Amino acid sequence: MADCVEPAQSVVWRPPRSRGGRMGPSVEDVDESALNEAQRVLGTTNRRDTVNAALREVARQKLVDDFLEFMASRDPEELERLRHEAWH
Repeated sequence: MADCVEPAQSVVWRPPRSRGGRMGPSVEDVDESALNEAQRVLGTTNRRDTVNAALREVARQKLVDDFLEFMASRDPEELERLRHEAWH
């Protein structure tokens, strides 16, 4: 598999390589300032944990955004009725 770089990306994904008999992806060329800021925000201390936490956060944020968009599209009276049914 050849190296692959998305045009507007700062991460280069390389083919898996062997580490102690295990094969796994590796992240090579990462924007260091973005990595450092992500580590600060996420409280991580190494590249792998930072990248994995950032990927999870992006997926979580998409779910939150979709939910907020869904809720904003609902009728306020319907939402109040549902809230009342759920808590009473």
